[in-house]
Parts: sequence; C-alpha cells; structure tokens
Amino acid sequence: MPDTNQPPLPPRPSPQDEVAVQAWLDEVILRHYRQLYCYSLSLTGHEADAADITQQTAVKFAQHWSSIREDGAIRSWLYTTLYREFLLFRRRTRKTVEFEVSGSGGESHPSRWQISLTHWRRSQPWAWNSV
Repeated sequence: MPDTNQPPLPPRPSPQDEVAVQAWLDEVILRHYRQLYCYSLSLTGHEADAADITQQTAVKFAQHWSSIREDGAIRSWLYTTLYREFLLFRRRTRKTVEFEVSGSGGESHPSRWQISLTHWRRSQPWAWNSV
C-alpha cells in the first residue's frame, strides 16, 4: 500500500537532462523499493533471490521509464514487472530430475517421471545441497 504521507513525485525531467533523470529515477525507486522487496520476498521466500528480482525490476524501470505515460501508473508497472521477473527467475532456476520407476508387475516399459526440485529443495535445505 502506498505511503500517503509522501509528497507527490517531482515532475518528470527531460530525457536529455541525464542528471535530473537519474535523480528522478532514484526518487521513484527509493519510494517503492521496500514494498517491492517485501512483495518479491513473499514470492520467493529467499532474501537473496528477492533482492535480485527487485534490483532487476529497478533496472527495467530505468530502461523503460519514458514509456510509462502517467505517473499514477508507475506503481502498477513496477509490481507487474516484478511479478514477470519472478516468473522468469523461476523458469531459469527450476531444476528437474528424470528417473525411472519399475512397475511391481514386471512391466517391460518403466514409467518416466519428472519432478521439479526447486520448491522441495528449498523447503528441505538439508537435502540436495549439491543440486
């Protein structure tokens, strides 16, 4: 939830004024960083991953800030982008293992299974340390 005690954002700078753009971007990110990080932490469950995703969201914002038409849309753009970054992160870090299971009835064709270890491994830190 946005902090209603904060003053409105300063007007957007001209894209040619690099110093003003950097100061404006810093102001926007600093206002939203804590809430974005908390949201990211709730998605990942891991501080380092949450920090990485939040930082990547800030980088994307710095690259695309001029395409956001209204200042009121910045917050929703940041949260949507953070969630998309989380999905990309999850796809990149998902690990699968294939193993064969022989049927008890002497089947000639064993079944193949794929298990996503990402969630299980993180919920069981004692296991799969080398995965």
